[in-house]
Amino acid sequence: LKGIALQQLQTNLQNIQYLIIDEYSFVGQSLFGWIDCRCRQATGLADQAFGGLSVILVGARVMLTMNMWTEVGLCNGALGTVLDFVYADGQTPPALPICVLVQFDEQYNGPSL
Repeated sequence: LKGIALQQLQTNLQNIQYLIIDEYSFVGQSLFGWIDCRCRQATGLADQAFGGLSVILVGARVMLTMNMWTEVGLCNGALGTVLDFVYADGQTPPALPICVLVQFDEQYNGPSL
C-alpha cells in the first residue's frame, strides 16, 4: 500500500495490539504472508513479525510463561491449545475477548468446562 490507502490503514489500526484469527485452519501460508505484510505496513515496524502485534490463533499451541496456579499444574512451561474465545454479552470481534479458552495438556488437573 502507498499514499492515502496506507495512511488510512495506519489510522484505523493505530491502537491495535492483538490480532485474533478464529479459523486458523483455513488460513494458508500465502494469506499469513499477506496478513504479516499488512501488519508491518500498518504499524511501521517492518523488521518485526506481524508488525509487532500479538497474534492469537484458535488451534495454536501456547505455553505459559509464568506460574498461574501451581497446585493444578498451571506452571511456567505448561503447554496447551487455544480452543475458543469468549466475548462479553453483546460484543463480537473486533472487540477483545474477555476470555481465551485453552485446553492444557495432561499435567493439568484443575477445574474444566
